[in-house]
Amino acid sequence: MDTPADFSIDEAQGVRSFSLTGDWTAISLGDAASRLRAAMAGDDVAVDVTGAGRLDTAGALGLMRATGD
Repeated sequence: MDTPADFSIDEAQGVRSFSLTGDWTAISLGDAASRLRAAMAGDDVAVDVTGAGRLDTAGALGLMRATGD
C-alpha cells in the first residue's frame, strides 16, 4: 500500500533538518516536493531520507528540485 510522501522539520544548532517519510514515488508524491522546497528556502539544511519508504525517479527528481540541485 502506498503511503503519501511527507516530511518533518527539526532544528538543532542553527541547522534545520528535514526527515522524509512515506513513499516518494510518482503515485504518492502529491505536493510534498513543492512544500519541501518552500520550507527549505534560504537556509542551510540537512535532509534525512532514512525514514522514506520507497523512492523512485519521480521522488528523486522532486527531492533534487527541492534542494536546488
